[in-house]
Amino acid sequence: MSKAALDEFFATPAIWVPGMDDGEWQDELNRMLQRSQLTHQFVDGELSPDDYMEGLYELGVDPLLAADCWEEGFSFLP
Repeated sequence: MSKAALDEFFATPAIWVPGMDDGEWQDELNRMLQRSQLTHQFVDGELSPDDYMEGLYELGVDPLLAADCWEEGFSFLP
């Protein structure tokens, strides 16, 4: 699979919320890029599952809660 395809497949959204100032939006964009980088590292075998989960948690995503929501058919957006 091409790198470009992986970039599309593992895109992680940045969520803009009304009332965000420029600094808050930039922080959200930075977290989006960090989540995407973590995902690529995990898929490439550079991170263990535990390290991947810890990295997501440090970026404000509870991976266990996200997994539970996905199993129930809900989408989890940080």
